[in-house]
Amino acid sequence: YEKPLKHARLAVDKDENNAKALYRLGQAYLKLKDVAKADEYLQRAKAATGSGKNAALDKALVALKKEKAVQQKQQAAFFKNMFAAAEKQREQEAAAAASATTATGAAAA
Repeated sequence: YEKPLKHARLAVDKDENNAKALYRLGQAYLKLKDVAKADEYLQRAKAATGSGKNAALDKALVALKKEKAVQQKQQAAFFKNMFAAAEKQREQEAAAAASATTATGAAAA
């Protein structure tokens, strides 16, 4: 996707309202799973096309919305697992500390 990105960037550098180049940049970033940049360029393409209908652009915006949802779901699962692992480690450390305290108390008696 580097070649299409390069060519589309050149076109946007010449005309920042080039709807086709903005659309192509948005598509390329969507394929690369960079939803922030894809969103930026697809929204700019939408603004550049005005009020006219553009089926390809509308389809890309729907695909972007779906990809955002997928990434948010993956991110939520990642953080859930991360916090669950941290909680499990705290519980194990607390149990080990309690066990050590009990063993020290029993040895002193």
